[in-house]
Amino acid sequence: MTPDETARAARRPRGLPAAAFTLALCLGVQVAGPGEAQAQAAGAATDAAAQDDLQKRLAYLQGLRERNLITAEDYTLYRRRILDEVSSRAGPVAGPAVPPDRANGPMVQQRPSKPSAAGFMSRDKGLPGLFDDYALDFSGYLRAGLGGNAEGGDQVCFQLPAARSKYRLGNECEVYSELQFDALVKESKSGARFSLTTLLAYVVEGEGDFETTDPAFRQAWVGAQNLFGGAWENAIFWGGKRFYKRNDVHIIDFYYWDATGMGAGVEDIDLGWGKLSYAWFRNSEDDFDSFDIRDSLGSIRTITDARIQVVDRAVSRHDLRLTDIKVNPGGTLMVGGDVRVSEESRDGFDGKGGFFLNVQHNQTGVLGGSNALTLQYGQGAGATLSNIPDDTLGAGVKTYRVIDQFNLSRLGAFSAQAVVLYEHQAGAAEESRRDWFSIGGRPTWHYNENVAVALEIGHDRVMPEIGSTQTLTKVTLAPMLTAGGEFFDRPQLRLFVTYADWNRAARDAGLVGAGDGDTHDITFGAQIEAWW
Repeated sequence: MTPDETARAARRPRGLPAAAFTLALCLGVQVAGPGEAQAQAAGAATDAAAQDDLQKRLAYLQGLRERNLITAEDYTLYRRRILDEVSSRAGPVAGPAVPPDRANGPMVQQRPSKPSAAGFMSRDKGLPGLFDDYALDFSGYLRAGLGGNAEGGDQVCFQLPAARSKYRLGNECEVYSELQFDALVKESKSGARFSLTTLLAYVVEGEGDFETTDPAFRQAWVGAQNLFGGAWENAIFWGGKRFYKRNDVHIIDFYYWDATGMGAGVEDIDLGWGKLSYAWFRNSEDDFDSFDIRDSLGSIRTITDARIQVVDRAVSRHDLRLTDIKVNPGGTLMVGGDVRVSEESRDGFDGKGGFFLNVQHNQTGVLGGSNALTLQYGQGAGATLSNIPDDTLGAGVKTYRVIDQFNLSRLGAFSAQAVVLYEHQAGAAEESRRDWFSIGGRPTWHYNENVAVALEIGHDRVMPEIGSTQTLTKVTLAPMLTAGGEFFDRPQLRLFVTYADWNRAARDAGLVGAGDGDTHDITFGAQIEAWW
């Protein structure tokens, strides 16, 4: 026996099985040896303290069960074992509990630990005194890589200047990361749950070892759930800065319906036939003037902290959505309206309002995958079709967009994502008007669960009101190691080679490769991508 085993055996009462004795220690109940039992019987005060300790432990176990943190079977099992061990040694001994063994304690059922559509799973094991009772979770995103080009020198990336996105595989020239922390801060006896989410985003060029950057504070919000019954039972009240109901096409990193920003609202009110959400967001722009003064010594000093405000513009966005509307077998509908109101301005600017409308149909069971068809229309301040309004645009400025994306998680040895989109602008200044067309896909062949090869082909075309049509075609081949056999399984470790070809109009508009005046290029490198 080791010294620890010898000491433990000496403390175990005669006739008490070793396994039961170990379980009692795991549950935080001290076991009395022969000498301790005599001291215990001699002290009434000690008995009272021990009985109080027993009641606290039973009450704690009862609390776990009432909050559905452990199963009824676990509750019955461990309550019986505590009482059996206590009765077998004529009562518990007061004193500090032995640190619990997480491997042998009652397992807590996993549950979402914050009221969010992207809820995480609690790590709480339900044992007394453990820090993980706070249900803290860490998640995030990361991409990083290195590369070069056939002309020599660093990797270059390719995107038409007037296109909103690019085909991203083998075509990202930075290190980008998002680090998110979520916590279930408080859960009341009534079942109401209050959570906190924060997210910091970082981006650097990835050119050396030690690169400093200022983080972007992209999320900082509080949510509350289970406050009321009926249609409001699963509704989430929230406030702060957050990602809000984002819809994107992954292979072009394009968030086409995204209301992200500073706001407050309530989401997912259950109407029976769908869910209703409302959010109020606010985009603001402030500018402060500075001026020069001559001090007592005759020197000119610039005053920059006087806080003389010369610009105070703001636009409120009122986002109303209906989601999860069942319209056909395997098909659901989402509809949304975003009304934009231009508000106070101290510089005399007369801001314009507008709106942004969306309809999206999601269909499962399409060629073994799923399909999403989206129709979008924006006018005035909503003609940007994004979460950034422009209150300089009048009602005559309009933008139309249609997007269709197909997702194949896994079919045999293949997975894929494909997209086709068309966007048309009208009513803006002639030099600003343009049409944008994009089509592409990323089929992936999986040799097994961890080895795959992806081929991404994408074509973008921008047709400005003034000037020639600009085109760009990009092809990337990327063998990879992947954490699973489905399209969205990550992490992935990739090697890639990319070929890009564009026309003279795209070059004249600002698309430049590695060689001066060239209209094609080849790049190569390695990249990782992960989310967790």
